[in-house]
Amino acid sequence: MERITVVKIGGNVIDNPAAMKRFLKEFAALEGPKILVHGGGKLATRLAERLELKVQMVDGRRITDKGTLDVVTMVYAGLINKQAVAGLQAAGCNALGLSGADGNAAAPSRSTTGSWATSNGWTPRCCAGCSKTAWRPSSRPSCTTEKGPC
Repeated sequence: MERITVVKIGGNVIDNPAAMKRFLKEFAALEGPKILVHGGGKLATRLAERLELKVQMVDGRRITDKGTLDVVTMVYAGLINKQAVAGLQAAGCNALGLSGADGNAAAPSRSTTGSWATSNGWTPRCCAGCSKTAWRPSSRPSCTTEKGPC
């Protein structure tokens, strides 16, 4: 079985354009199949505030109600995901951008606060043609509501 390298990046890289460009170049240079998992909480928080949505955090984790889910989907599966894919393509890495909802790549779990939380882990499921490319699911499942997964 071929080894897949999984790398998770967070806001310190994503919020710094120079660091992000440098990271994507290094990631693109990694040999073999690879998966980049990203967050992006600061941008999601800023957008939620612009939309006048209350952002709730418990122990550093975002409480995801319907409005917040819409925002994180736009930011993680949309803007950040596509910017990272474009950066990887520019660095010579044929990348495919997915969210946790795509291919059922990540499933949420209920937190102790009663809201739906982010995935505690996931196994990428990919077609044979995807195994040679860089899978890029965002770290947050996009297909969930306050009642649970879609």
